[in-house]
Order: sequence, then structure tokens, then C-alpha cells
Amino acid sequence: MKKKTARLLIIVILAFVASYLLLLQSFIGEYGPDALRVAVLYGCDEVIAGAKDGSLEVTDRLKDSVIVQYGTQNSGFKKGTLRDLCRDRGIDACSYYTLRFCQEQEA
Repeated sequence: MKKKTARLLIIVILAFVASYLLLLQSFIGEYGPDALRVAVLYGCDEVIAGAKDGSLEVTDRLKDSVIVQYGTQNSGFKKGTLRDLCRDRGIDACSYYTLRFCQEQEA
């Protein structure tokens, strides 16, 4: 009986350690030195106005009028329009990071 309890305890401890490491990896992946950073240089008001249900509806007008600086520490930073960011990083990344940045600025 003690062997079964000891094995079960070891399995539970290993499961907690594994889940902690996965959580740590996802945190480092999002906020680490190579995470995409977006700074909106012009147009946060338009971005907030275009936000619906926590996502950003990226219209052609928004893509051309919002000026951003984006990139990572490892790859360097670029300055361009929201259209450039969407083309380089994909529509999901450009809307998520742009909206998150603008919401943080308003808070």
C-alpha cells in the first residue's frame, strides 16, 4: 500500500512540475525578448473605435491610417502602417497586438 501511495505522490508531483514548466514556457514565449512588440505611433483612437468584442475589425481605412512601430528585439523594429504589420505578421497578430497596446494606453 505504501508503494502505491508513494508512486501516486510522485506522479502528482511530476504532473505539477510539468504544468508549471508549460506555463512558464508560454509566459516566456509571449513576453520574452523575441516576443512581437507593437507601438501605435498614430491612430489608437481609431483602433479603439474599430474594436468589437475584444477583437479588432481591421478595415482598409484603419490599415492605411494607423502608423505603428513593430518587431522584436532579435529582428529589430520597423515603422510602417498597420497594413505593413498585417502583411508581415498576419491579420490575427496585427489586430491582437495593436488592440492590446491601445487598450493599455487608455487604462
